[in-house]
Amino acid sequence: MRAGALSVAALAAALPALGLPLAARAEGGTIRGGEHTGFTRIVLEVEPTTEWSLETVDGRATLHFPGRRISFSTAGVFDKIPHIRITDIDAETGHDGTTVALSIGCDCRISTSFVGARFLAVDVADRTTPELAATEPAEAEAAPADASASDKARALRESHVVADAENALVRQIARAADQGIVRFTDGAGPTPAPEMTAGSEPTPTRPLPRPSVEMTADAASADQKLTRTALHPPAADGATTLADLMAQDQISASTVFDRDSQRAQARPPIKPLPGACLADRALDPTAWSDGTPFPEELGHLRSHLVGEFDTPDPAVIRDTARLYIRLGLGAEAEATLGAFPDAKVPDRAVLLDLARVVDDRPVTPRGPLAVDAECPGLHGVWLAAGGAVPVWRSAAGFEAVHAAFAEMPGELRTMLAPTLVRRLIDAGRISEARTIYLTAVRPGDPTSPALQLAEARLEAAEGRSAEAVRTMAKLARSNQASISIDALADLVRVALDTHLAIPEPVATDLATATLQSRGSAFDGRLRGLLAETLAQRGDLPGALAELRRGMSDLPAQADTFAELAVRLVAEADPAMIGSAVYAEAALGTQDLIAATSPADPVRARIASRLVDLGLPDPALAIAAPALAAGDEAARMVSARAEIARGDGAAARAALGPLASTAAIELRAQAFARSGDYAEAAATLDAAGLDATADGYAWASGDWAKAGEAAPDADRAAMARYMAARAGDTPPPQPDAAGADAAALDADAAFAEPLPSLERPSLGAARQLLATGGKIGGVVEGALAKP
Repeated sequence: MRAGALSVAALAAALPALGLPLAARAEGGTIRGGEHTGFTRIVLEVEPTTEWSLETVDGRATLHFPGRRISFSTAGVFDKIPHIRITDIDAETGHDGTTVALSIGCDCRISTSFVGARFLAVDVADRTTPELAATEPAEAEAAPADASASDKARALRESHVVADAENALVRQIARAADQGIVRFTDGAGPTPAPEMTAGSEPTPTRPLPRPSVEMTADAASADQKLTRTALHPPAADGATTLADLMAQDQISASTVFDRDSQRAQARPPIKPLPGACLADRALDPTAWSDGTPFPEELGHLRSHLVGEFDTPDPAVIRDTARLYIRLGLGAEAEATLGAFPDAKVPDRAVLLDLARVVDDRPVTPRGPLAVDAECPGLHGVWLAAGGAVPVWRSAAGFEAVHAAFAEMPGELRTMLAPTLVRRLIDAGRISEARTIYLTAVRPGDPTSPALQLAEARLEAAEGRSAEAVRTMAKLARSNQASISIDALADLVRVALDTHLAIPEPVATDLATATLQSRGSAFDGRLRGLLAETLAQRGDLPGALAELRRGMSDLPAQADTFAELAVRLVAEADPAMIGSAVYAEAALGTQDLIAATSPADPVRARIASRLVDLGLPDPALAIAAPALAAGDEAARMVSARAEIARGDGAAARAALGPLASTAAIELRAQAFARSGDYAEAAATLDAAGLDATADGYAWASGDWAKAGEAAPDADRAAMARYMAARAGDTPPPQPDAAGADAAALDADAAFAEPLPSLERPSLGAARQLLATGGKIGGVVEGALAKP
């Protein structure tokens, strides 16, 4: 076996070739030996620039130093080692160099390591060390302990899960208390658990039914209290725990109606704006049906729509439209009014807007349900549901709207609640949306699919994504076309927002629904969701193609689709979709990126990814408008791009006056890119940053700092060696007791552990052979210098 110089020696050999002065230093001297468990080590002092080789054959290991006459002494080498692994050592000097030969008395492995930039260590080690053999039974005996540790770890994880569940329940109760649905009362302390005696059985506790947060008018009592027997004492530190809540008579439930009635009485009423807010009688559908079966009542009205001489009856037209609105048939009500455009129907404008609201369609822009005012009573309810004005203005306004909503007939509440819930969620008023939902539903009564979807939306808004997804998936699989598409869209939206992987069947259903909904009210929404789904699943080109088609088919939403395309490119992960795919997609959307605002952060994100992919030129083009506007993120990414292009001066110009830590580090990289390592180190030093982390101390020849921050002993020794060569530090001197510093370093060399030998790499050998001429030239040039 033959081995060349190690990495530290190679580094030292290259330094003279770079023009750094090296003075002669003594080497050789006494060869020292030391015994370790499992291996024997001998140490020779040599220069790090000295070339050497190791050959092992037929029980003999030979170190050869070609072209060097080094005086080694073997006297005393066996003072500390037995003649077992190494039986003899010879050192001789000839015309071709110096040779140190070791006679090996065992079937051992031979390895070398360079320690402290001055010492060559040769290790003769057993094939199987005693330490490794001794650990096997110990590990076997430790198995039960490991199993016990595993059980403890599992118990700890389970306890954390239980604690998380308790905390979640406490937060839910606290949120309910904030809404007034439950309240905490001062109760007696927890009742101690009965003492258990030998042979006694615990008294079973009958579980209480889950309380409803709303009760019907004939409920037993709005102040019914919920109690539980205490099983755990209160926390020692006085903190409220789940056990405390369960142990005390401190939770009472009240109806939503009672709660909000009390709040409404405590607030000043909302005064209507004169000339803007309508009276309840024009907006109250309660009396718009006489209670007879719908076909009979409708037939009677339709038979009187036209009177004598085919003259339309405005009052009957109004009453027919009202009946349709009362039953939630908005399209039919609007068609009835449209069939008689010249008839002077009372409240025609109000009825047209009401018909649109019950169908969840936009109201007329300047109609009575688009008044930009905070109105009390039913006008406030219809304004909130209409969507033309903000659904939330103030707490007092919402209380007034809720009070009027609670007085509406049950079927009208059921009809309007999904729209109100959705609009309140979109406005960020989650608690108010829950209040509307609870006012619309009755315990024990079946809920409509629209209300089920409203509940799922609430669950998603409250952070209960799993429950929301289950409900939405069930509704999406239903046969009701409108609600199933809406539920599918909501399901995908929740999955995207919570970073849940969208499975293939859901993606296929979404693609099918998107195709089937071309030209419908769902078209634009579904196209956007499909593009986001494709991007999440790694098909960024497909997502961008879908958005391009949407821009062509739906010009009114072209800007929205373009913004989404740019955002998807900014959020995509090149590591997941492939660098080439990402680069092609980003370069293909440069026209869309160019249309974004210079202050839009997507520019810097996309440019940063392109720099990472080795495309600094398009990155600079994308970031240029933001850079001109002085955007900090654009300055940083432009500096990185200029450094990648090799222009350190342009990088420093792009950074401008930025003084953040990241900017200072980039400025130092820019100096280094220009070859000014000393200025790079000075830039970091001035900011109190570590100038050695990026190797600037080594590159600039600051051996003192390089030695202080060296990651290992070899590098530190190399720095001390170079400092001594450069004359920055004096050579090592004997200490007060007369001990030689070199001898102390040799003792430290014996403390180094046995190096691990890995299987040699044939690729590395081929690479060495391919570059052997260059390496040989550097070494020969270094050795030729005086």
